[in-house]
Amino acid sequence: MNAVNLETKLIEKIRLLPPDKILVLEHFIDFLLTRSKDSLLTSSAAQISEAAFAKIWDNPEDEYDDFANNPKFDRILEKSRQSLKEEGGLKSDEFWDLVGE
Repeated sequence: MNAVNLETKLIEKIRLLPPDKILVLEHFIDFLLTRSKDSLLTSSAAQISEAAFAKIWDNPEDEYDDFANNPKFDRILEKSRQSLKEEGGLKSDEFWDLVGE
């Protein structure tokens, strides 16, 4: 079905609706248009932000990236989880002993 036929059918159906239903339809159409604009705005903002975030995420001086795939950090994290379950968490001296290993 082409756009002209679809438009004609929709107009015919709208003309059959009582006034209160036409008002509901108008509100629904406004909702759809607003939702579409919001989606476009969100998408545009994400694209604009991408370059700025890339500078932050791809920063070689970022110390936080050092924790990713770091066996020592993984051991400390696992020990902390285990201690949290068994004893309510690591004590300060236990934590620093693990860091010093």
